[in-house]
Amino acid sequence: MTVNLSALAGAGQQFFDNNGVPLAGGLIYTYAAGTTTPQATFTTSAGSISHTNPIVLDSAGRVNEIWLTSGVTYKFIIRDSAGVLIGTFDNIVGVNDPTASNVALVAFQTLLAGSTGSSLVGFTQPTSNTTLTVQTKLRQYVNISDFGAVGNGVADDTAAMTTFFNSAINNPGVPHRLNKATYCISSVMPTINVSNVIIEGEGADIHDVGSLITGTVIKWIASGSTVGPMIKISAISGVSNQRVSDVKFTGIGLNCNNGTIDYGLEIISVRDSQIDVSIVNAGFAGMQTGVVASLGEAKDVQRCKIRLLSRQIETPAAFCLVCGGDATANTSLNEFWVDAQITNTQAIYLVNSDNNDWYFVRAFRASGGTATEGISCLGGANSSERSRGERFWYYTGTVGIHVYGTSSGSPTYAVGSNGHSLFVLDTENGTPSPTIEAGGDISWRKDVSAMSDNPWIQYTPTLSATSGTLTTATANMYYIRRGVVVYFKAQIIITTNGSASGALLMTVPIAQVGSFGTISTGLQRTPTGYTVYGWLDGGGTTTMSIKFYNDVYPGANGAVIEVTGLYEVT
Repeated sequence: MTVNLSALAGAGQQFFDNNGVPLAGGLIYTYAAGTTTPQATFTTSAGSISHTNPIVLDSAGRVNEIWLTSGVTYKFIIRDSAGVLIGTFDNIVGVNDPTASNVALVAFQTLLAGSTGSSLVGFTQPTSNTTLTVQTKLRQYVNISDFGAVGNGVADDTAAMTTFFNSAINNPGVPHRLNKATYCISSVMPTINVSNVIIEGEGADIHDVGSLITGTVIKWIASGSTVGPMIKISAISGVSNQRVSDVKFTGIGLNCNNGTIDYGLEIISVRDSQIDVSIVNAGFAGMQTGVVASLGEAKDVQRCKIRLLSRQIETPAAFCLVCGGDATANTSLNEFWVDAQITNTQAIYLVNSDNNDWYFVRAFRASGGTATEGISCLGGANSSERSRGERFWYYTGTVGIHVYGTSSGSPTYAVGSNGHSLFVLDTENGTPSPTIEAGGDISWRKDVSAMSDNPWIQYTPTLSATSGTLTTATANMYYIRRGVVVYFKAQIIITTNGSASGALLMTVPIAQVGSFGTISTGLQRTPTGYTVYGWLDGGGTTTMSIKFYNDVYPGANGAVIEVTGLYEVT
């Protein structure tokens, strides 16, 4: 009998399961092509000894040789040791079988082109002894094209994109790639609620002419107005749950289609992640950060690197970025790079944030816009719910930074926004100086050869006396805080003294600390020209006592008194 070596299983052929694991103890059933009729195979070229049917693979998933009867076409069915189907391969013929060479070629091509073809081809790195299948290697990387997305900016790719996002969520650590195309969606994408998810695009840019946003873009096309974000990265709320970390969502543009969806991207209780997005025309905010209601560990948004390119011109009443939190957690210790185009609303709205590094911020107001602030640093109901301790390394824009305080402005907060630092203010290009309300503060410098100091902040003291009542009197104060020292200068005008006597009392903007009191000096400019002194006791005092040098009450009808000095604060 003439036999030929099998094209599917030559000498020492090794078989694998669909995960690339050697098929130890696997089973090969051999039949006549297109049937379930068993067809004998042979162990040697002599064709005298038949294999068992099924053929049993060794512990490495190997079989020595399988020889086929010349002129006969076979069907192989491969199963694992438990009988689970691995694959069916029909029209198999022997190598160099002259009666069936064309059949063999076609069968081999069909086999490789099938859904399991890549699982039959091995792959080994040059410096490794580990063999994988081509199928396993290819599945270490996923492209949106694998799911049939069109990406022409017109077709609705919601189904393909949803499957793509679910694949990324279900396979943490496996890079998922979006091409340079515009993918339209009409439903929000599945929430990224596990760690180590990787979704990457090829970059996106925002333009002032032609196509508004180009590159890798996800575009919202649903009709009507939609509440919520197109994309959400969030921990699952619950005291037994962990935060989400080490997510990469980079190189992607989000087109919110003229405000028909509230947010482009929402980041909730996420840490150590990389975000690089371009977002245009959200209904409320291009990007928002915040925290879940409860979590089994600290739920802040922290240690993330966030790059945001944002445009809110066609939808003028929305923010580019809003950073929030609650009484126990907030947005803190992150690195931000923000380039924002705004119209009528702030670029960055800091509701509850602290100790973030803002390496570059540009806030450009479009022509005809009414926005008066580029960054708003808000106060709060208490010290835990406000913006504080932000570090702005470089700020440029056509509108400035506004630091909200406690005694003026709208709204007025119980606790002001303070502790901020501004290191470079681009005054050469006309960037305005910060607006600082009483009760709020920011230490700032600008990029000129002589570093400027903090600006003077206006404060309106409250006046009274240790005895009696002042009838008509006003006071005005300016102060600068430099670290733990407050410098001040104040003017008091008493139109009608009334029954006031003893010592004149004046409040100061920040309480003095320490166990020692502080003496300030001044002058009653009219009517006497005598020297006065101000005494501010230690231990948290906020009221200064003012008298003549000889401890006599300094007030009188028509008196003008000026006092200047410094004192210690925390």
